[in-house]
Amino acid sequence: MQRILTFLLLLALQAKSQGVRYLDEVFDSLTVISNVSYGTAVNASGQSQDLKLDIYMPKNDTASKRPLIIWAHGGSFVSGSKDNAEIVPFAQRFAKRGFVCASIQYRLGLDGFPPNQQIVLRSVIRAVQDGKGSVRFFRENASTYNIDTTHIFFGGSSAGAITALHLGYLSSLAEFQLEADSSLVTGLGGLEGGNSASPGYSSKVHGVINLCGAIGEKVWIEPGDIPVASVHGSDDAVVPYKSAEIKFQGLPLGLFVDGSFVIDSFANAIGVQSALKTFYGQGHVPYVGNATYLDSTINFLAPHVYSWLGLNVSKATPTELVMNAYPNPTSQWLNIQVLSAGNYQVKILNLNGQVVYQGDFVGKKITIPVQDFVSGLYFVSIQSETQARTVKFVKE
Repeated sequence: MQRILTFLLLLALQAKSQGVRYLDEVFDSLTVISNVSYGTAVNASGQSQDLKLDIYMPKNDTASKRPLIIWAHGGSFVSGSKDNAEIVPFAQRFAKRGFVCASIQYRLGLDGFPPNQQIVLRSVIRAVQDGKGSVRFFRENASTYNIDTTHIFFGGSSAGAITALHLGYLSSLAEFQLEADSSLVTGLGGLEGGNSASPGYSSKVHGVINLCGAIGEKVWIEPGDIPVASVHGSDDAVVPYKSAEIKFQGLPLGLFVDGSFVIDSFANAIGVQSALKTFYGQGHVPYVGNATYLDSTINFLAPHVYSWLGLNVSKATPTELVMNAYPNPTSQWLNIQVLSAGNYQVKILNLNGQVVYQGDFVGKKITIPVQDFVSGLYFVSIQSETQARTVKFVKE
């Protein structure tokens, strides 16, 4: 019996060691450093607040420089914490892949009541400022935590994803003027937040992970911008999946945002690297408390984040899918047939890069009605977690 147990243990260790760092979980245990102070700032109550974060690192890691993912929790900008079950599993599981991960506490609360558009926007700005402060902190302390400062990513869930998107793509006060009075930003110390943390260091990030978030204006994403990977439920009633008014705890404020579907469509149309996984029929943060959705979310994100590192992505990049799209040309219906049964996502894009159809199917075949499409050339893209293929077809 002892021999069998030893053999099984060796097999398990061998399987673990054969994984690809940053893509697979190649570490079994973590080192966690809690309540690290990364700055101070005045909160919504007018008090100075010590800003803290928790750091997750692979235990006994010998790498001298490691990419960093900073995570921000949800909670409508008034609740939540850095040890929230909504975000900690992402920090843990990406740290087991070899990343350094940090879960941050940012300033919460409203500076007035009842809440209105300006009050809520100020809460968003404070969160973005704190996120930028955490990035600067790690740049200043890169040698302490063995951080590769050329690969710093920012991710979040719900309010944390809204923070991540604005941190990544809102680059000037002139842009913010499209959404609201830019004096909101200047009155709080600018987008960088003054001297809250590690002044003088860059707050630039190299990729955004958007879990059920939205952005004030899709046009803040510009050609040449950093990549984004998004996950969202199609029936999200808290943060819109498409473009809609976002409410604060059910209260309408006249704030309209662009959700993950619009972000992905617009980014792809202007040549910005973007990927979206949709949980069809699901609501807000479906990965919270659901192991299947959590695994599916992480398995979707991992190859995309890995590709952002610029490494050999032969394993991370989905292999080419064997598929057939017919009839081609077509006037009424497009059939898509794959070789192996599985779970697939389908997108059809026109020549302008706009998504005109998006759906998913289980099995080997799906039939899509195209009779209402404008005549012309289209691209149909189909993807599973391990395979992908894009082909052209003509709508007569």
